[in-house]
Amino acid sequence: MKHIFFDLDGTLVDEQNWAKEALSKTKNFFLNKYKGKYKKPLVDKLFSKNNLLSSRKKVASEHTKQLHKTEFRRLYFNEALKPIKDPNIIKEVIVQYSKNKDRPPPLLSDDTRTVVKYLSQKYILTLLSNSHTRIDGSGIETYFKHTVRSIDFDKKIRKPDPAIFNHALKIAGASKDTTIMIGDTPKEDILGAKKAGLKVIWFNPNKENFPNSIPRPNFEIHNFLELMNIL
Repeated sequence: MKHIFFDLDGTLVDEQNWAKEALSKTKNFFLNKYKGKYKKPLVDKLFSKNNLLSSRKKVASEHTKQLHKTEFRRLYFNEALKPIKDPNIIKEVIVQYSKNKDRPPPLLSDDTRTVVKYLSQKYILTLLSNSHTRIDGSGIETYFKHTVRSIDFDKKIRKPDPAIFNHALKIAGASKDTTIMIGDTPKEDILGAKKAGLKVIWFNPNKENFPNSIPRPNFEIHNFLELMNIL
């Protein structure tokens, strides 16, 4: 093995805690600015993880085509914050959340930094992501020789389309036989990489069940440090 392709959000980036932190900051911003206008129990409910998650699922179920991140965020926040009944305030909340969520550097664990540094000494590392997330200032950006994002390649082609994996192979000067993909999403990362003929490691920190409809990964890990025993 000579090359490693890494997914970003949910794999290298602690997406859940990063989003939780951004939501908490946005809620505090809202409470401070509109203190007295909205009661705290209502604000707690509107800005709860369950309410946002429910709204995300509802919006996703209503759109069969992949939405751009910005549009998806606008739609699910408007759904979640309907009781506010003021589109200008909701728009302000979305802007504030985006500032908190999209600002670099992203939230990484110490294990991520340790493992990426270790692997960069043995392999050529490439970022392969559908997201806009950037790792500038995270401390690991120098370990990656290549970065391939679907938005830079073709906005209509995203993981799990094997075309984006083949494009990454070309950019990295790699072959299928000498490359392994590491990702957290069964459909995007595992299925996509398998279709492209790559070996795959499934990063599954929450120990979820793997879908029966998707080809099994070659390896499964629950902790990033486990990579040092496999690679």
